Amino acid sequence: MRIALQSLAGDTGRVERNACMSMRRAHVVRTGVLMLLLLCPAAAVYGSTDLETRNTVSLTIVPDLPRKRVALTYRFEHPLREVRFDYPAQMIREDSWLVRDPDLRLEDDSIRHADGGSIEKLTIDVGLDSSSFDRVYPSLRAIGESGLVFFTYYAMLEDIPFHEIHIGVAPGSVVAYSRSVYAGSDESVVLPDASGHRGRYLYLGDAELMGEIEGGLLVADERLPDWMAAQLRDTIASAAVWLDSYFDAQNRERLFVIATLDGEAENTRWRGDVAPNGEIFLRFQGRGWLEESAELGRIAERFLAHELVHLENGSRFKAREGEPAWLSEGLAEYLELLYIASNTPDGGGNFLADEIASKAGRCLFVLQSDRIGISDPAIQRGDAPYSCGLLAFWIVDGASAPRWAGARLRRVWSSLVAEIDGAGRVYGVDELLLALEANGRWDERDLLLTLIAGPADARWQDRDSMFRRLAVSVTYEYNEAWTGLARTAVIQHVLDLHCERGRRGFWTWRDHVQLDTGDRCGPLSGDPRIERVQGFSVLHEVRDVLASVRDACGNGGEIEFAVYESSERVKVNCRRAMPAVPPLAVLRGDPTLIPTGSH
Repeated sequence: MRIALQSLAGDTGRVERNACMSMRRAHVVRTGVLMLLLLCPAAAVYGSTDLETRNTVSLTIVPDLPRKRVALTYRFEHPLREVRFDYPAQMIREDSWLVRDPDLRLEDDSIRHADGGSIEKLTIDVGLDSSSFDRVYPSLRAIGESGLVFFTYYAMLEDIPFHEIHIGVAPGSVVAYSRSVYAGSDESVVLPDASGHRGRYLYLGDAELMGEIEGGLLVADERLPDWMAAQLRDTIASAAVWLDSYFDAQNRERLFVIATLDGEAENTRWRGDVAPNGEIFLRFQGRGWLEESAELGRIAERFLAHELVHLENGSRFKAREGEPAWLSEGLAEYLELLYIASNTPDGGGNFLADEIASKAGRCLFVLQSDRIGISDPAIQRGDAPYSCGLLAFWIVDGASAPRWAGARLRRVWSSLVAEIDGAGRVYGVDELLLALEANGRWDERDLLLTLIAGPADARWQDRDSMFRRLAVSVTYEYNEAWTGLARTAVIQHVLDLHCERGRRGFWTWRDHVQLDTGDRCGPLSGDPRIERVQGFSVLHEVRDVLASVRDACGNGGEIEFAVYESSERVKVNCRRAMPAVPPLAVLRGDPTLIPTGSH
C-alpha cells in the first residue's frame, strides 16, 4: 500500500540504548551455518581537537541514488588538526569511504591533513558495504534498486557535538526514519536531535517501497516475495500488541521497520539491528527465502518478535551500560518464545519446553567447559548470551511449566520497572535480583546467583538439586544438540593447533561441512569441504569421530580429513590431547510437582 507523504507529528521519540545496539546473531537453517563470533564494539569518547575552544560541527548528508552512495559534508566552527570518528569501523571506512580532498588522509578511523594543516570542511563519499552480510553493523546498504539505508552512527565524531544535521532529499524520493517521512523538494531535512544524536537508520529512496502497517511504517525491498512481506506485516502488528499487553504499556513508539533481501546467496540467513533512535533494520539472505515454507515463516516470525522486544526494552527502560549481554538478549529470547507459544493452537507446550531444554543445556555446557559464569566477559558474544540469557529468564519466571509461563516474570519485571521509574529507567543484574527478593522468589534468586558465579563457586555442585527445588528434572544425554557441540569441539581443537591468528570456524551443510580457514591454517587452508574425519561421517557419526580424534591426539598421531565429493585426503598432526565432551544437561519442568496456587 502506498502512503501519503507527510511529516508525522511529534518528536522522534529517541530510544536511549547503549551505543552498542542490539546486534543480532547471524542465523541459519541447516543449509549453512558459520560458527564464528560477532564483535559488538563499544564507542569511547576522547578529545579530538587540540583547541581550547569548544567546537561544534554541522553535517549534511546527501544521497546519490543512481550511484548508490551518500556524501557526508562536515563544516567545523573551529578548524581541527584531526577529525576522529566515534565508532571504530576501520574495515568499512577504508574499504568504501573516500575523502574528496586529496590532501586529507583517512587512516585508523581518523582524518588528518597530509602536511599537518588544519581542517575546516571535508566531504566523504560513502559507498555500499562490500559484503551483503558481514559481522559488523551495516553502514550503507541498498534497498532493492531504488533505495538506500544509511546508519548515521558511523558519521558521528568523538567529543564534538553536532550543531545541526541536514539530509538532502532528491525530487521524487523521500527521507524517512522513526515517526517521520519527508518528500523530496530539493531541500534538506533537519534531524531534530542533532546535539544528542545516537544513530538512526535513514531510509533514502523511492516512496513506493514504503507502506503503512498497523502501528507504524514498513520499508520493504521490492525483492521480498509477497509471502515474506505479508509475514512481516502480520507479525509486526500482532507481536507489538502482545508486547504492549505483556508490559502493560499504553504509549508505544510508532514502529519503523526496514527489510531487505539478498536472494542471490546460497546460504539462508537472517540478521537484524535496532538503532538507538528506534528503527529496526532486518536483513535476509539466501535463495531459500524466495519460496514460501512453514519453517522459514516461523523463523521470520520469531526473528521479528525478538527485535521488537529489543525496541520495547530500549524505549521503556534499558540495560545499564556495562551490564552483561545475557540481561537484554535473554529477555528478548524468552519473550520471543512466549509470544510464539501464545500464537500456537496447543499453547506451545512442546515447542516452549523443547526450546528451553535445548538452549539451557548449551549454556550449562559452556559454563562447565570454560569454568566461567554467565556474566563473564569471555562469553558476551556468540551464542552464550542468548542460550544463557534464556535459561536465566526461565529461572526468573520460576522455571514455569508452559501453561504458567510468563506469569512470574511479569510480576518480577513490574517490580523492577516500578523501582527504576524516575531513576533514569535503567536497570542491571542487581535490580533484577532485588526484584526477585521483593517477590519472595529466593530459590530463583539463589539459582541465578549460582549461574553468575559459575563452576568456581561451591554452590555449583548443588545446581541440580537447586533446579529440582523449582520442579525441574535434570538428565544428561548424548542428544542432537550434544552432537553439534561435539562436532564443533573436534573441528575447533584441530584448527586451534594449525591456524594463525584470525577467524576460524566452519559452515554446516546438508551432507558435509566447509571449513572457514582462508590462508591461515596450513594444510587446512582454502576453505575445504569436508565429508569424513578419520573415516567417519562428520555429520552422522560424530561419537565415532570424537573417539577416534581423541585417541589420535592423545598419542600424538594424525587426523585425516576426507574432502567432499573427492578422493583427496588432508592429514594434519595432532600433538595436544583433546578433552572429553560430556553429555548435555537436559532441563524439563514437571507441572505435577508444582504446588497448587504457587503461580
